[in-house]
Amino acid sequence: PGCDEARREDVFTAIGGASMPDLTALTAMEAAFDWGAAKASGRIEPARGVDADLDAAEDALASADANLASWLDTARATLGGHKTDVVFVSANKDTHLVELPDRLAGKIPSPW
Repeated sequence: PGCDEARREDVFTAIGGASMPDLTALTAMEAAFDWGAAKASGRIEPARGVDADLDAAEDALASADANLASWLDTARATLGGHKTDVVFVSANKDTHLVELPDRLAGKIPSPW
């Protein structure tokens, strides 16, 4: 018998004759994640390049975040508020609500 076949036979006899499943399919799973980071953070997140659809979704989210940050910078300039005065907040399930102090309320443009 070949080397792989001999190894399978060793495993087979080492566990009392019970058959072990083929674990070669897990090789791709092991390579798809950073297991050290997962253990540290408690979250399993796929590495970039493993799933093209996930990469595209993450790129779209990053682009949306950049657009929101740009819009917020423009809003700060329009209202004359400091970086800490005009901010995004979340309330319940509503995200990206603009919060600003009362002193800037009179400067809110009518299209808003």
